[in-house]
Amino acid sequence: MKNSTQMHILDLLSNGPSSFMAIYGTLNRLVASETKQFMVSELWKQMLVLSQKRLIRLKLMVPNGKFSSISQLDLLHIQKAYEKKLPDMNCEVHEMSVDEIGLWLEMTPAGRSTWEGVTKIDL
Repeated sequence: MKNSTQMHILDLLSNGPSSFMAIYGTLNRLVASETKQFMVSELWKQMLVLSQKRLIRLKLMVPNGKFSSISQLDLLHIQKAYEKKLPDMNCEVHEMSVDEIGLWLEMTPAGRSTWEGVTKIDL
């Protein structure tokens, strides 16, 4: 896997599912510089690539705490909501602890195999 953003996403999902907001905040703390913030659009693009490759699964947490499937229309609305909200946040842990928009990412078995194969090469 040559894309470092995709690898960072898989790294962050290796211990379990995570919200889009938490991944965004972590990437901004880890890889963004003081002058350049990690872009929502870049994370969104790489997340969709991983989903299309079936390396991750996308789920929407609804108000009752359960997960529901996501339509393409839902994804458009969700993306716009994150693009509006996230750039104005400071990416502090306390700001990212509750993802009110509700998109969650989960690594699939294929994603785990890919991640394990890449991380073994790096050792």
